[in-house]
Amino acid sequence: AEHTAFTQVPEVLVDYRLRGDSICSSQTPKEYTQQIIGPLIRNQSVFIRQLGLSYSGFHARIAKSYAQFAVKWFATLKFKAAIWSISAAFQHTIEASWGQKLQ
Repeated sequence: AEHTAFTQVPEVLVDYRLRGDSICSSQTPKEYTQQIIGPLIRNQSVFIRQLGLSYSGFHARIAKSYAQFAVKWFATLKFKAAIWSISAAFQHTIEASWGQKLQ
C-alpha cells in the first residue's frame, strides 16, 4: 500500500475455498476474518492517505467488509463468527459516524 495505488471494488473478483487439507483449514472463521481485515486496520493511516479517505470513510469501508464477512458466515452456518463480525461492523460504523476511535 505504501508503494502503489490501489482501491476497493464493490464486486467479488476472487472466491477462496477452504478444504480439509488447506493450510488455513485449522483457522477459525474469526481468525480468518482478522487475518484479512486486521492488516487494513493496523495500517489505516497508509490506506487513508493512499485512498484519499477521511477517518470516517475508512471506518465505513471496514464496517462494510465486516458486514460482508457476517453474510458469508451466516450462509455457511458459522453463527458465532457471524455475530462477532456484525459486532465489529457495528463498532466501525459508530467510529465512522463519530469520526473518532471508540474507547
